[in-house]
Amino acid sequence: MSTGTSNGCANKASVLGNSDKPPLVEIDESQVPMGLTMFDRWTAWDWVWNSKRQHWDKPPKDAKTGYTCDGNDPANWYTFTEALAAQQAGRFDGIGFVNGQGEADLHHSGIDLDDCRNPATGELSELAKDIIEAANTYTEISPSGTGVKIFLYGNLPKGHKAKNESETVEIYTRKRYFTVTGRRVEGTPATVEHRQEELEVIWQRYIGSEKPAASRNGKAKGSKAKRRKGTVNEMALCDMLLIPVKPDENDGSERLLICGKVAVEFNLSDADAIATWQAYAKKKPFPKHYTDEQFLKRLDDAEKHLDTERGSRTPGAEQTTDWPEPEPFQSEKLPKCPVEVLPPPLRDWAIATAEATQTPVDMSVMQAITVCSAAIAGRIDCEVRSGYKEPLNLYTATMMAPGNRKSSVHASATAPLHRHEQDLIEKSRFDIAATASERRVQEKRLTKLENQAANGGEKSNDARAELREVAIWLQQFPIAPDAF
Repeated sequence: MSTGTSNGCANKASVLGNSDKPPLVEIDESQVPMGLTMFDRWTAWDWVWNSKRQHWDKPPKDAKTGYTCDGNDPANWYTFTEALAAQQAGRFDGIGFVNGQGEADLHHSGIDLDDCRNPATGELSELAKDIIEAANTYTEISPSGTGVKIFLYGNLPKGHKAKNESETVEIYTRKRYFTVTGRRVEGTPATVEHRQEELEVIWQRYIGSEKPAASRNGKAKGSKAKRRKGTVNEMALCDMLLIPVKPDENDGSERLLICGKVAVEFNLSDADAIATWQAYAKKKPFPKHYTDEQFLKRLDDAEKHLDTERGSRTPGAEQTTDWPEPEPFQSEKLPKCPVEVLPPPLRDWAIATAEATQTPVDMSVMQAITVCSAAIAGRIDCEVRSGYKEPLNLYTATMMAPGNRKSSVHASATAPLHRHEQDLIEKSRFDIAATASERRVQEKRLTKLENQAANGGEKSNDARAELREVAIWLQQFPIAPDAF
C-alpha cells in the first residue's frame, strides 16, 4: 500500500490502515467557532470498517440512543454541548455538524479536501492552500489528519455536482454532516464567514469547470445537461471575481487594470477578454461606466505592466531604480547600529541598558528614538520643502525570539513617560475632582429643568431657555479621561 501521494501529503488509507480501529478523536472545543456551536445541528459518529470499500466509514449516530441514524433528520440533532458530552464520555468516536438551511437565513455549507495534508509535518498541498486562501473562513484538520474541512455560509443550486473527478475536492451545501475536531488550520479565521461569491467561484474553478470523464464506450458520464464544460473564459472569470473591491476613488481604474492582467495571463483574444470582463462587471459593477475601448486600452497597459514585472524578476535585467537590495531579516551582514550619532544622554543610556540587559544595542537605540518621537509628537514638524510638512511620528516594532528581554528594555525606555504622566495626574487631581463635582451638579440641574419644561405651566418657558444654556454648557464642559 502506498504511504503517501505524489505531493508529499499522506492519503487517508495509509494513515488509518485497515487492521486496528482508529482512536477516539480529540476535540479542541475552545477552537470550535460560535458560528457552529450556537446552532442545534449536531450529531455523533463512530469509526465503522467498510469491508467492501476497504476503509473506515463514519456513519452518524444518535447522541442519546447510540443507534445509527439519519443525519438529515432534525429529530436526530442535538446541541453542541450534548453531542460533545456524549463523545467525551467515550460513547462515540467523534461529533459532526449538519449542513443546510439554518436559522436567521444562514445557509451552512462546507468544503471537504481529502489527501491534501501531511499529518507528520502539517504541510498542505498547493491546491489546498489555494482553496483555503480563496475561502478565507474557519478551516480545521480532519480526524485522519490527512485532509481539511472548510466551514462557511453560502449556498449552491440544488443538484449541483458535489465532487471533482479525483474526489479530492467536495462541496456540500445540504444533506451532509461534516466531522468537527476544533483543530483549526493555522492562519485561517477563527469564525465562520459569509462567502457566497467565493463559494461559487471555488465550485466553478475546481468542480464545475471539469470536463465529464469518459466511460468505456467513449461517451461522457452523467447528464449532458447538468455537466458544464470548462472554458478558458470561465477560468479567467473565476480569477477576476477574486479581485477585491476597494471603497476608494481609484477602485474602478485599478480593477480594470487587474482584469486586463488576468485576461493577458490567460492569453485571451480581445473579443474573449471583452466578453469575460463584461461578465465580471455584471457580477461586480464598477463605480462608473467603462466602454470596450477603455477596457482595451487598459488591456494594453496590463500587458506592459506584466512585461515590466517579468523583466524586473529576470536575472541580469536592468533595474529601474538605484536603491540597494534590501537586507533579509536572516542576514548576518546587517549594518552596524550608529549609536554614536545619538546625543550624549541617549547614547549613554542605550549603551548602559544594552550592557545591563545583555541585549543588542540596536534595540535600546530604537526604543530611545521612539520615546523621543512620542515626547515631541504634535509639537514639532519637519518641513521637507516649502509648504510640505510631516510630523515626527515614528512607529517601530521589536522582533526577537522569546526570552531575549525585550520587555526589560521597553520598560526602561518608557519609564520617564510613565513618571511624567503620573506627575501630571497628581498635579491635576484636585482640579479634576472639582470639575467632576461641578459637572454632576449641572447634570442634576439639567434633569430638573427637563422635568419642569415637560410639565408645562408658567415656568416651562423659563425652564426651556435655561435648559438650552445648561445643555450647551455641558457639551463644552470637559469630562475626566478614564486614565485619571
